[in-house]
Amino acid sequence: MAIFGTLGENNLGAISASISDTAVDVFVYDTTKDSDGGAWRKRTQNTSWYNETLNTQYRGSRREFPVVAVIVADATTDKVTIYDGDDPDLPMWMVFSAVNPQGILGWATNNYTRFKVAALNGILTSVSNDGGHLFKFVEDYVEIIYSSTSYPITSSRTIGGRNVQKVSNTSGGVTRTYVAVTYDMNDVVMTVLPNAPVDSATGLPVPTIAVATDSGVSVIKDDGSVINATGSGIYAFSKAITITEENYLWWLGDSYLTNDVLRDSWAVSLDNFPSSDFTWNSSTDNMSDGSYYALTTNGEQGEIKIGSGNTWAWNKQERNALGGPSGLAIHKPNIGSENNSLIVAITSDYNTGWMHGAIKGAFLSSTDTTDAVVAYSDGFSNNDNNWGLVDCSITSGNLVITQQNQARATDGDALNGIATGTKLVFTFTVSGSGTGAVLLDDDGAGAGVGGNTNYGSFSSTGSYIFTTTKTASPRLRFIRQNGSNDYNINFINITTECDRSIKNKGLSVFGTVPKNPVATGAELVSYGPFDNANYLKQLYTSDLDFGTDSFSVTWWQYITGDISNSEYVYDRQGSGGNRHAIYYTSGNNGSLSFYTNDGATSEIYAENINNYKDQWTCYTATRDSSGGGNLTIFINGKIGFRSSAMSVKNLNNSNAELFIGVRHSESQAASQGKFALMRFSKSIPSDEQIKKIYEDEKVLFQPNAKATLYGSSDAVTALAYDDGTDLLHVGTSAGRSDFQGLRQINNTTDPVTTAISAHDSLIIEQ
Repeated sequence: MAIFGTLGENNLGAISASISDTAVDVFVYDTTKDSDGGAWRKRTQNTSWYNETLNTQYRGSRREFPVVAVIVADATTDKVTIYDGDDPDLPMWMVFSAVNPQGILGWATNNYTRFKVAALNGILTSVSNDGGHLFKFVEDYVEIIYSSTSYPITSSRTIGGRNVQKVSNTSGGVTRTYVAVTYDMNDVVMTVLPNAPVDSATGLPVPTIAVATDSGVSVIKDDGSVINATGSGIYAFSKAITITEENYLWWLGDSYLTNDVLRDSWAVSLDNFPSSDFTWNSSTDNMSDGSYYALTTNGEQGEIKIGSGNTWAWNKQERNALGGPSGLAIHKPNIGSENNSLIVAITSDYNTGWMHGAIKGAFLSSTDTTDAVVAYSDGFSNNDNNWGLVDCSITSGNLVITQQNQARATDGDALNGIATGTKLVFTFTVSGSGTGAVLLDDDGAGAGVGGNTNYGSFSSTGSYIFTTTKTASPRLRFIRQNGSNDYNINFINITTECDRSIKNKGLSVFGTVPKNPVATGAELVSYGPFDNANYLKQLYTSDLDFGTDSFSVTWWQYITGDISNSEYVYDRQGSGGNRHAIYYTSGNNGSLSFYTNDGATSEIYAENINNYKDQWTCYTATRDSSGGGNLTIFINGKIGFRSSAMSVKNLNNSNAELFIGVRHSESQAASQGKFALMRFSKSIPSDEQIKKIYEDEKVLFQPNAKATLYGSSDAVTALAYDDGTDLLHVGTSAGRSDFQGLRQINNTTDPVTTAISAHDSLIIEQ
């Protein structure tokens, strides 16, 4: 177990010892953070544990409870050990054994597969797969958390007698036992709420203790009552639990128990926690119901989830952060309007910046300096790509898939040269009618129509965008599933320019778009400058059909020199007038225009943007459809220009495509512009949120700024928030990444496999 930092009330210096335990959980307990500053440690001379024999197998050489205690739960040896954090040698201070002897820790069983520990106000709480315990050091008593009172314990309940062979039977009733929803427990968190009652036995406010179990959440309130929160059906359990900085109790659960991978989460305010048992549901207590991510949801509002399907899932949780097999997410709820919250997704190769509310696209968030190019493209003017055709043809600029049930077209060389594991964006257009064709990535094992990856089906005329990961030996194939009409594939474009939002609909690349670090040594890259033949495009998707609803666009922009032309940041347009766009022009010392149009125009300008030339600048443009309509442009978190009571235009256009870096007519390209972190939302951040977006993201544009998880692994193995340093520590197989806000400021290179705990720069990891 690796230990970093300094210890103890006298800052005794760097640790010179290591811990050999195989930890499943660790917890750094700083008693100076208790309600009385740890003064309770001086009032325990009359307890059994203070006066027990020292220098034994289960007790170290010091009587007094440490100022800083390092608590380690080891399911391999079925024990919990407290180490003395006031000593740089980190000696054992006390051991709780669940086996040999089977003391109070193991009263229910001596076969633990998991432990979780927490401590506050002189109480050490441990939970496991067979019940939990409250070790009360001031009162010198051990209380039980279990699913019933049917097993009375007649062995010692003092901490000094913690390792005495337990005795229990099935008659009578257990005293001082908190009845939880089940004994199968997964996680525990403790806090002291404002106005908590003072325990007459200790003189300390009573903590509130929340336990995540396989049948729900049990909360031991500070009045001694137990509130059990359960879900219905597949949502009837919880695997991880934490308390956000907004004082919400936040827990994870899902129906996908395989590999302990979870997708759904719920939150309830501890400031107004229910006084009786309740059942959570997706409309009242839901933070995420599998499609949404917010403290509450309301239709399309709150659409913040990363990836699609099973791409993003969680099994680690801490403070306002989630970790899982696909990376890290940090959430900032908007209390009172929770469906307009913020979330950021961070992996080893991208950082989205803050995504807001009903996010519809998150682009230009890469750290890959390779220029954006087309990995594969075909416009079917002939058969240059050597398609293998069975009941298909290439005719008049189309790949024609006939109505024959075995019709298929295969390009075995399409993905050659692309590294296995690369995430790819497939975009193509189709004309035809009826149902029945699918794009497959075939493993090349045979001549049939089968394949090992189904990228997605299409059933009518339109544009299609699929995102997938390249397998080891793929072939690109279109096949006929069923139906009675021919299909014409008009255009194929494959790139690596992904959409990092829930919508997962990436960008086509036309020509080559330069990508370079936003600053010397920085990880985040910019896109541009552009020209009329080198730009990015998203084929039509209804996600950007904002109609007459409110919406927002946020992006970072670098303009080289004084603006000399009219150049487009983005333009969403097709045939017909319904259009929204942002462009900058040379007038009035440089102007930025936010333009909406449905045949008539609503448009505003922020002037004097030449003042922001040659520097990275954050812009947010919002249309508020309420109150007659407002258009606003924010610059670096402040209002640059706002116009009220403007006409609200209908922006639906089923022919529109999103052009980035160029006008829809492939003219007026952003030849002076570079962009990064472009996001579209069908929701509007508050003025305070826009300020936060700017302040939190500007550090990513500084020289040498790191924006991602260290190493190449995205799988988060452990999380810990240090409230003394305001750092989030994130473990992966590559090491530990330390985040200050959205920026990674430090890393280690030793793999983190199980757990991290951190407090005031003391970091312990397994």
